[in-house]
Amino acid sequence: MVLLIAIAAQAQKNFTFTPEKPKPGDVITFTYEPAGDIANTILPVEGVIYQVGKGSKADDIIMQRKGSKYAGTITTDPDMNFLYLGFSADKKFDNNFNEGYYIQLYENDKPRKESYFALGNFYQYMGRQVGLDPNNEKALAAMEKEFELYPDSRKTYLASYIRLQTLVKKDDAPKIVQKEIESLLKAGLKEETDYSNLESMYQLAKLPEQQKFIASVKKEKFPNGRWAVSETVQKFYAEKDVEKKKIMQADILNKIETDENWKMYKQSVSNFRTQVAYAYIANKDWENVKKAIEDANITNKQEL
Repeated sequence: MVLLIAIAAQAQKNFTFTPEKPKPGDVITFTYEPAGDIANTILPVEGVIYQVGKGSKADDIIMQRKGSKYAGTITTDPDMNFLYLGFSADKKFDNNFNEGYYIQLYENDKPRKESYFALGNFYQYMGRQVGLDPNNEKALAAMEKEFELYPDSRKTYLASYIRLQTLVKKDDAPKIVQKEIESLLKAGLKEETDYSNLESMYQLAKLPEQQKFIASVKKEKFPNGRWAVSETVQKFYAEKDVEKKKIMQADILNKIETDENWKMYKQSVSNFRTQVAYAYIANKDWENVKKAIEDANITNKQEL
């Protein structure tokens, strides 16, 4: 918690915004003064905003210069819970001394569910898009704050959380994983998620036979479970034949709209739509890349 307060304090030194606790759908006004690698630059500063939640989107920010500072507005998407910004000049990013610039969206008086989880992903992965180096310690602190505010999230993100713990606390990794295995077994395996989490723990513990056994029991108990959906998705991503991929894509998009087991992928529809274009890119078929982008109506700048 102390770490997150320090991060937030640092982030506000040359970046401020209103309202103080923005909600999804709000228009946010901000001021920014270049720092880090672009401090005191005389070159034009460019801004980009990434929004994360049920899906993701990116757009350029139109900013007005006022003396040494810049001002701009962001219209937030109602389906999002976390925003991060990139400021650059001459292709150099101001990464705020590797703290980044971000805004958490609120529901009532606390950050929206999964906002801190998104912050964790920002410090692990997404921040690279705006010049940050990965920081697992900050990612872990953010994830633990998510669980503090929303305890039920721990079960959903258990595998990611324990994996991150083992990266940060390498010397204690075996004990951490073993403790979680014992906890899962003691609580009893009731839902498909319980089996999936135990399977992941055995993988982290490098116990392949136990992992295979739990996976087989899970498939037997939940023959139409989420694991079956995940396997279909994996096959889709792995398929290299473009025509077969098109057929699989159409089937997946239809299932997302009609099958309850596929609802969890609703926020990933835009990602599925881009995969045919990616397949053409892999084949260096540039003419069909253009056509695939048009057919899928891909306008999201992040995807483009």
